[in-house]
Amino acid sequence: WTRQAGTQDAEAFRALLRYTGEVNQAFAKVFVAASSVAIFLWSLAILTARTLARTAGILGCVIGALALIGILSGSLRLDVHGFGLVVLAEGIWTLSVGALLIRLAAPATERA
Repeated sequence: WTRQAGTQDAEAFRALLRYTGEVNQAFAKVFVAASSVAIFLWSLAILTARTLARTAGILGCVIGALALIGILSGSLRLDVHGFGLVVLAEGIWTLSVGALLIRLAAPATERA
């Protein structure tokens, strides 16, 4: 009786862990896909408006497209390393565009 109950509890626990892992992966995929599309579209706007550095627009298009292709093709695994790489790349792009926006908004006297 006790041994059988322990086995059933362990199986239920493993099933719950598998379910939680699948939900986590689904949210990670949605996040990466949505943020990649947003970065890609904003980078296209940067390239079109020509207000910020062209390099930021090109970098964002490359990062957004590669992450999106990786997710849609299934070649980008969202484990610690894959997700970390996406967050690092998108974070670098976000910080660089933020710095460019701050510099653009600074008065001309501060830039000199």
